[in-house]
Formats: sequence, structure tokens, C-alpha cells
Amino acid sequence: MRILMIAPEPFFEPRGTPFSEFHRIRALTALGHQVDLVTYPFGENVSMPGLRVLRSLRPPFVKRVKIGPSAAKFPLDALLALTAFRVGLTGKYDAVHSHEEGGVIGVILSALLRVPHLYDMHSSLPQQLTNFAFTGSTVARGIVRWFEKLMINRSRVVIVSRVALATPADISGLESQLDAPVFGLIPPAPDLCAFAQNAHVPLVVYDSESLAASSLNAVAEEIRRRIPHPADAARPHRARTFFLARCLFFSATILF
Repeated sequence: MRILMIAPEPFFEPRGTPFSEFHRIRALTALGHQVDLVTYPFGENVSMPGLRVLRSLRPPFVKRVKIGPSAAKFPLDALLALTAFRVGLTGKYDAVHSHEEGGVIGVILSALLRVPHLYDMHSSLPQQLTNFAFTGSTVARGIVRWFEKLMINRSRVVIVSRVALATPADISGLESQLDAPVFGLIPPAPDLCAFAQNAHVPLVVYDSESLAASSLNAVAEEIRRRIPHPADAARPHRARTFFLARCLFFSATILF
């Protein structure tokens, strides 16, 4: 099978989604498929049998792109779309596989080519706008939410990288089960819940995306706010350290 993959990230860089893309490609090529990857003009070159990397043009004055939403993504994604359409409409592909916001390009292109589209949903795009403090506009979040629904509804297959995206975590129910506060969006494994319950400690759940918008200190302050304790208010750093020591932390960052 010949697959056109669309990746609106710098490939390859050692960070979340590019790691996932790398392993997806390695698995597909190991099965004998050919992958043509359309990606940003940044990143290290990767040599892999069955992989062809096609980079879009670099916009003027844009030398890198940070993790999460950014103004640089607008011109980068526009040029990525041009490259994807040029490659897709001049080649013969059996499927289109897109990542993140590249799903918008993938949905349109797969419809034109009349081939299946697979959407790799690494995160919730409207949630990213909030997590990375990119914009507080409800209109912007509404527009992004509409595009996200379009990508999901018009795809033959949707891959989710996090349990929270497949089934929204019922944090309040988990708190009742543990009889302890739980922080974060990703439900941890049942055995970890049982361990926290037996140890009588709060369970703090976090991932790299949620921490990108804040910090471990912000998480600690949230713990202090939600767990009543007669700590000395005049020594907040000592109280924060105490609460961090009395909590069980679980990192839910997932690599594929």
C-alpha cells in the first residue's frame, strides 16, 4: 500500500508527536507499505527503507516552531497544504494518514483522491488553545472545535493517543472511588489507583501538555488549595514541598 502521510510538525525532532510519527512510520514500512511523508521544512533527516520525506517551503523569517499552537503555524500549515496537494494530486495513493491539524488537509485531499483517510488525533485541538494559553476567544475555540469534528466525522479511522480523548475522564467519580483528590485529565491505571488508595495519598495525574501551560509549582499550589491542611501560611514553600512529598505523581506521557 502507498500511503501519503501529512505531519504538521518538525520531523524529526525529539518531542512528543514526531516520536509518535516516527514509530507509526516504522511500523507501516515494516509491514511492507510505502510512506510519503509531507512535513515542515525543519527537523533532522531520517533514513528508513520505505520512507520518502517531502518538506514544504519555509516561510520568510520563520526558523523554528515551538510546541503547541503558535502564529508561525499559520504560514507553515498553508505551505504544508500546498505541498500535500501537489504531491497527492500528482501521485497514486491508497490512503491518506494525517496528524493533528493536518487532518483538515487530509480530509479534503482524501475526498479528492477518493481514498480512505486516517486521522491521528494526538490531542484535542480546542483544548490545546487553552492549555498553551494561545487565545481565550470562545469564537476561536468554537471554530477549531468545528474543524476537529469535521476531521473525526470525515475519517474512516481515528487513532487516539490518550485515554482521555477516547472516553472523557470522570475525575469526580475517580475521586469518590479513591476518596482523595485527583488532578489532571488522563485516568491512570487501576493498579495505580489501588496503590494510592491503600497508601492513603492523593493521586496527581499530569502529562507534558498540561505542564506546558503551567508548571509543577502551579500543580502544587492547586494541591494545597484543594487539600485542607493546617500548614503555616507564612512558609508556603515549605508547605508546598510537604504536599509534593505526600502525593503520588503519575506521568501519563505516552510514546508510540
